[in-house]
Amino acid sequence: MTMTAAEKAQQAVHEMERAAPYDLLAHRMGGDASDRRYFRLTYGVFGERRTAVMMELAQAGPFIKSEEVTLYHDERGELPFLNIHRFLAGLGMPVPKVLYANTDLGVLLLEDLGDNLLFDVAQAQVKERTKKLYQRALDHLVYLQIAGTARLDADCVASRQTYSTELFLWEFRHFFEYGIEARFHPLPADARQELDDACRPWAARLAALPKVFVHRDYHSRNLMVRDERLALIDFQDALLGPRTYDLASLLRDSYIDLGWPLVDELVEHYLKTWEARGGEPVDRRQFLAELWATALQRNLKAAGRFVYIERVKGKPGYEKDIPRTLSYLPGYAKRAPELAPLVERLRRWTPELQ
Repeated sequence: MTMTAAEKAQQAVHEMERAAPYDLLAHRMGGDASDRRYFRLTYGVFGERRTAVMMELAQAGPFIKSEEVTLYHDERGELPFLNIHRFLAGLGMPVPKVLYANTDLGVLLLEDLGDNLLFDVAQAQVKERTKKLYQRALDHLVYLQIAGTARLDADCVASRQTYSTELFLWEFRHFFEYGIEARFHPLPADARQELDDACRPWAARLAALPKVFVHRDYHSRNLMVRDERLALIDFQDALLGPRTYDLASLLRDSYIDLGWPLVDELVEHYLKTWEARGGEPVDRRQFLAELWATALQRNLKAAGRFVYIERVKGKPGYEKDIPRTLSYLPGYAKRAPELAPLVERLRRWTPELQ
């Protein structure tokens, strides 16, 4: 018999607290693009009121896979969230505590970090606070890239999946299929081939960059703010990829436009922090070209996924972020002129670029 979310919550809290909770309420929280659901649980136990966040998985059982597109399939059966969480916690990274896990029941209970996201801070447009928190996010990122990459081993699922030419190219094509064709019209065969030929060298170039630990969704809605500290969430799709990937994800975010002046300032902060923490010397001009190429690729991938999530998975509200996501592309062409031919090819078929 299928259990309701409330029944799962009751059982999970009972097992975690080793006592029957009373007055338990499960309030549905805003979720993400996955099939997971989140609930804030408030309940009484031992005369106290307590809270936790329940992650309800899309399926129960030991063989739960990551929902992000990958070319690698883990056959060990461990929940990616728990695997990556163990690795990040071992590094001392700020992540919510796992209070209880039962994949057979299909739920995790996590520390309740509140509702305040880095997105909320940036949207409030308090300049100095926003800048300070983004600098802190970059400090965490550099530590993760240097120390995290050095400590990766085969036990961490992130070490078994790499951003390859094929995966980057798949994501480019995902934009052609959903960002253009599903929204507007089928591409003529010669036009699709032309776009494919223009993107393939960039996919290969990005895949050839030195690999570091990549969160994969390191942006304003996956960084919680609590007492001016940040905590990482939604890290279960981590893999190996270019060090420019998470930086591009954070600074050219689909959900909030920081503006180029702040973005340029934060890039400088990242580079200084990278060098101060022992990262290898960086050719600044080359690095910036790689960064904006990565940002362009990620923005296209995000735009394609937004359409897919809204129209195929039936989750409304994602397509509204496409114009902002694609609005960044002309800026990349200005900062890295070698990207201009690709942006021009995309402009012909993408109204937001016209």
